[in-house]
Order: sequence, then structure tokens, then C-alpha cells
Amino acid sequence: MARLHPTSAAVSALRSGGQLAVFALFASTALAGMGGGGAPAPQVSFAVPAAFLLGAGGSLARWYRFEYEVLGDRLVVRSGVLSRQEREIPLHRVQNVDVRRSVLQRALGLATVTVETAGGGSTEATLDAVGRDEADRLREELGRPGRRRDTGVAQTTAERTAGEQTAADRGAETDAASAGGSPPDSETLYELSGRRFATLCAVSFRPSAVIAPFVGASVFDDLLFDGGRLLVRYGIVDVDVGPGDVPSLGSGDLLPLAVVGAVGFLLVVWLVSAALTFVRYYGFRLERVGDELRYERGLLGRYSGTVPLSKVQTVTVSENAALRRLGYASLTVDTAGYAPGSGGGGDAGVETAVPLDTRERVVALADAVRAELGADAEGEAVTPEDAFGVDAVERPPLRARRRYVARYALAALALAGVAVGVDRLAFDLPRYLPLLPLVGVALAPLAGHLTWANRGRATVDDGLVTRTGAIRRHTRLVPYFRLQTVFVSRTVFQRRRDLASVVADSASSSGLLGGDAVAHDLDDDDAADLRGELLERLRESLAARRRASHRREARRRGPTGDGRDAVADGPEGDRDTRTDADADGRSFEWVDAGGDDPEDSRDG
Repeated sequence: MARLHPTSAAVSALRSGGQLAVFALFASTALAGMGGGGAPAPQVSFAVPAAFLLGAGGSLARWYRFEYEVLGDRLVVRSGVLSRQEREIPLHRVQNVDVRRSVLQRALGLATVTVETAGGGSTEATLDAVGRDEADRLREELGRPGRRRDTGVAQTTAERTAGEQTAADRGAETDAASAGGSPPDSETLYELSGRRFATLCAVSFRPSAVIAPFVGASVFDDLLFDGGRLLVRYGIVDVDVGPGDVPSLGSGDLLPLAVVGAVGFLLVVWLVSAALTFVRYYGFRLERVGDELRYERGLLGRYSGTVPLSKVQTVTVSENAALRRLGYASLTVDTAGYAPGSGGGGDAGVETAVPLDTRERVVALADAVRAELGADAEGEAVTPEDAFGVDAVERPPLRARRRYVARYALAALALAGVAVGVDRLAFDLPRYLPLLPLVGVALAPLAGHLTWANRGRATVDDGLVTRTGAIRRHTRLVPYFRLQTVFVSRTVFQRRRDLASVVADSASSSGLLGGDAVAHDLDDDDAADLRGELLERLRESLAARRRASHRREARRRGPTGDGRDAVADGPEGDRDTRTDADADGRSFEWVDAGGDDPEDSRDG
């Protein structure tokens, strides 16, 4: 059994001891104040070092009792000082093995390794921290059994019952084969730098930046004060001096000040969003290593994550309004279970495979990922249908557009009613301010049309495609064999117009955040037909993958004594991928980092 790096024990001891010592200092000071006369200095001087030793000793004990070991088919983690815990993680269920290095860890040559599995609600195992070389070794070793299982080398029912080899023997053979073989090839697919990086920082919006004006209230107040002073200097706002030399403003002058405040707020949010994006995506690089996509990013702390291609649940092309005007898009891919990166310091949700590039290049990489998934069943690379084109989806019926217009108009009327109520019952607002939300009624037809125009669905040869979002548009593809549940939903308002939505749920982590593929506002009959089609395609896809898995197993086992190919009994719904030999015969379609147009480099 191996332990974490000794340096991590020293760092953890100093951190835990320091935190407990600070708590003891404040607690002893508070108790001294409550006693009236104050605690004697010797008692205070004894409590602080004793608390430090207690915290540091507990941390060292936890480090000493934390052990891990990678066996042939599982990762074993033992922890706990008073109450011992032992966790075994089957390697074939590992979805992501991510490596994170904070600023301090980079200086000390350490790294934190997180292991996430399918269906897990949280990170299954966290090794905080190991050496950099050990982190790289663990990422390769923990990811390899899952890749081998996905390539059709899984144990068959006959092998499991025959008991020809023990798990330890199989693990030893796997390790020996791995040690004798060459490491998987690494190919750089994408690098974010230069103009693309600057554009990403300029057009990105980070929700956490909204609190920046409130956190830096003094700076924001100075900005508003300077803006108001400029309005007074140029005569836009008149300031009257009342009794006692107290300046006062008329009700009509509040609107310019409100505009200045809103502009200042948006400016601060935009600057902070750009800064956060710069820190997050600095040095972003995407590589393909074997059957995995690996990305690395971060200015202060470096974060490295993995996306196993064989475990991809959804592929999403996203564009906000600014990106669409500039011809850019981003690509996210999602695996099952806990969102990659959410346990490693990233934002919750799916990780970004390509944060920004031209839409053509992003779609090319998305189609390459689809081809890899399609090759699992077909045994060779396939050219998928157009799924992310502007006109690839079918929009909802026109009566759905009327529903959107009515919804936006009613929302504007409700907001205007609230503003009029505040003006009449609470305090006087500027003359026309309560009626300002009525502008939304005039804009409701435009908003309804944009919502309708940016929604749609399609069924292509390899999955369901859904599109939604006017301000930030998401085009999401879910392979048929990844579908978990398909159901039809109808709200009260949809039933009035004979509309329904079809929800296609997969095991992706984005579904936990409301990111399921939803075909909005279809005709009732079309919704029922789509649900039936998806279920039928699901059955066909699973059957095709089972047949392909059986053929691969037959080729691997070779002919039997009677001349017939041996065919293993694969479990229903098996999602095994191609063999290693198939993978070696096929390259990945993408463009170089210099930004040339994508070329078809896929071998058959």
C-alpha cells in the first residue's frame, strides 16, 4: 500500500495546526473577556501551541493512516484514524481521472488526483496530494482498464464462471503488457492563444462576476460618483442647493443617474468576467491521448482533466449572441456521473473541450467525436449526418411562436403593473418610469420570433438533436444508445394549444443541472411519434452494438475446434467500443493549432 507524498503531510499539518491555533487564540481571548479580569498570560500561551500540536498531530495521523493501492481491476483506498474505512472502486467504472495543481502545489511539485465514476453523486476518491510523476502514473493506470473494457476485451460470462484466472493474475498480465508496450500517442488538437483568447475574454460572461460590484463597493461607489460629477459638469443633471446648503435632485434627474449606475455595473461585471476567464483558460490545450481527450488550463493553478471518448454522453455546440455575430462557437462534451472538473476546482457542470474557435472547426471536432462513437457499433469510422448546421433542425409549429409572444407580453404587463403599484402606494417614481416595461409589449413579437427561430429538433443517424436558447444557443446531440428515459410532458398552457415537449434523458452530469435534451413545443401527434421513434432507435442501436461486440469477441477468441467462430454472450445493452487494433488504424479529424481549415484525415 502506498501513502501520499510526505511533503503533503507537512503542508496539511501546518494548515490544520494553524487553523486550530487561530481558533484557540480567539476562543481564549473571548473567554478572558467574559471573565472580566482576563485570563492569565501563561494559560493563553499554553492553549495556542497545544491547539497547534493537536491539529498538526491529527493531520499527520490521518496522513499515516491513508493508504491506496491499484490492483488488477480496482483501486483500493483505506483511510480513517479511529474509524477505519476501505473503499474499492472498480476500474471499469472510472469515468474521469483529473489532476489539479494549485500555486503552492506547483511550487512543491505536488498534485491532487480525483477519481470520478459513473453514477456517482460526488468524487469517489481524492488523493491530496501525490508527486507529479505519481499523478501522471495514476492517471494512465486508472484510465487504462476502463479503456480496455470499452474496447471489447471485457470478461465474458463463460470466463467469469470458468475461473481460469484470478483477478490478480489478470492484473499482473495487464501491467506486464502495459510495461512492455509503448505509451499511447499524444496529438495536440487545439491550443487557445492570441486573438481567439482575447475574443473569448471579451465575450464571456461569468455569473460569479455579478457580485463583484457589491464586494468592491467602495471602488464601485467612486465610479458612480465620478460619473455623476461628469453629468453635472455637462449640464445633463441639475443640482439645486436647498436649505442648509444640502444639494437636491429633481425626480427627472434620477433617470440619467440610473443609466450611469447600470452602465457602471455592467462595466464592472464585464471587466471581472474577462479577468476570471483569463485566469481560468490561460494556456488551454486539448490533446488526444489514445482514446481520451485531455485538456490542461489555468494561470494560477493548473488543472488537467480527461474525457474518455467511449464514455461521452452528449455533445453540445454553444454560441451566445456575440459569438454568433463573430462566427465563433464553443464545444462541450459530457460523460456519465459527476461532472468532470466539478470536484477539481472547476465550475459545476460539463467541461469545455473547445472554449472558442470558428464554428466550422468546432463542428468538425464535434463530428469527429460522433464518428468515434458511431464506429463502436459499425467497426469502422463513419461520416455522420449534419447535426449542427443552422438549418439542420425542424422548428416548432407556428402556434408555438404565438405562445411565446403572449408569454413575453404578459410578463411585460405584469412588470408594468408592479411598477405602477410601487409608484402609487410606496413612493413617487419619475413620471414615465412605471410605464417603461410596456416597451416589452412592443418587443414581445420580436422576442417570441427569436425564441421560436432558435428552437428545434431533428433525428439523425446517430442521435437526437435539440436546439434551444436565443441569447445563448445550445445545439445538443444525444446518441441513441445513451438514452435512459424518454417521456412526453405537457403544461397547462401547452395543452390549450395541443402542444407537448419530449424530454430525452441520458446519464450525463448536465442533466443534473437542467441540461437534458428537450424538444420543445411539438404538435401532440408529432411528440408521440418522436417518442416512439426514439425508443425504436434505442433498441436498434443497442442491438447493433451487441452484434458488433460479439463479432469483436469472436475475432479475439479465434475459431473453435469445429471451425465455427466463438461468440461470447455479451450482456444486453453492452456499450463496448472498438478493439485496440481498430483504434490504431484510425486517426482523429481536426485542425492544427495554427488555425488552418479542417481536412479529412480519417482512415477507414
